[in-house]
Amino acid sequence: MYELKFAETLSALIKEKQIKLGDVAAAVGVTNQSISAYCLGNITPKYSVLLKLADYFGVTPTYLLTGLDISNEV
Repeated sequence: MYELKFAETLSALIKEKQIKLGDVAAAVGVTNQSISAYCLGNITPKYSVLLKLADYFGVTPTYLLTGLDISNEV
């Protein structure tokens, strides 16, 4: 379940911010092929890469995994 939502959310962020896959890959220390595979839902990143992706895009890891912004909920 989370793999598909993660792929959707990551793809949407990349498209929305008009960032090249290579730039994302370089920023988080993986290959272009890995970013592409994440976006297609073929693989999921290690937790350390998930944290780097969240930091790079300025979102929470939970947002990347679920597409939901729960940071303001109590």
